Amino acid sequence: MAVMVPLTGMLGAWLGWQHAAALPAEAEMLAIVEVLTPGDPPAKLERRDHIAGLIYAVDEENPRFISGADDYGAGYVEADFYVGITQLGPLAHRIEAAGWRTSLVRATELDGTAGQEFTAARGDWRLLVQSGNRNQKAMAYVERSEPPAALVLSVVFAVLGAGLGRVLSRGARRGLGLSGTLAFLLLTVNSILAGTALVTDLVSTTGTGLFPLPWEYSATVLVRPLTLTGLLFLIIWLCRLVVRGVSGSPRHP
Repeated sequence: MAVMVPLTGMLGAWLGWQHAAALPAEAEMLAIVEVLTPGDPPAKLERRDHIAGLIYAVDEENPRFISGADDYGAGYVEADFYVGITQLGPLAHRIEAAGWRTSLVRATELDGTAGQEFTAARGDWRLLVQSGNRNQKAMAYVERSEPPAALVLSVVFAVLGAGLGRVLSRGARRGLGLSGTLAFLLLTVNSILAGTALVTDLVSTTGTGLFPLPWEYSATVLVRPLTLTGLLFLIIWLCRLVVRGVSGSPRHP
């Protein structure tokens, strides 16, 4: 059950995310930047409109279907600023005055570079503003909020997964064998990560931070091959359960 609940909840979340809202159009993103830094347009805008996939176009040229890829997300619109920004407090106050819910400004450090960041939420969007972290530039980064359908379906599918887990536990009493043991061991890593993301998303609905995709961990390096292999062994084990059930044959080691 501990393995099946995150797996099915992950599937429900994926189905719900297919109904996510659109990212800001160029004019809308420029309006957000104008609130943050009045009179200073961004140096460039970069966008990835996919609901879920590899973040950088260069990664799509060399897809790693088996080994996985770490640069995975729900699409974004990013604005890099011309102006050097070291203090984000004024930007947070401006965007809050424009109707966004904002977090506290936090000190950050990435690869030895000190900076600040804060997040904000409004409607269908979540905003991350950073200074001094990425390419030594301040940036504003907008992702989609998790759609309500994703939260509802993840809970519904998790409940279904609990029922399926109870059924499989009865089969496990007849013996896991090598294939069943390997299946549940290999799927444990993905289940822990996906389960954590599902809980985080539920909590994040009242916050301002970006939403992790529960299934994105199954696409990351190392976790993807473990997950794919675990699913393969799970199918083999289920097939053996069905065959034994039909034939009525006793369990073989």
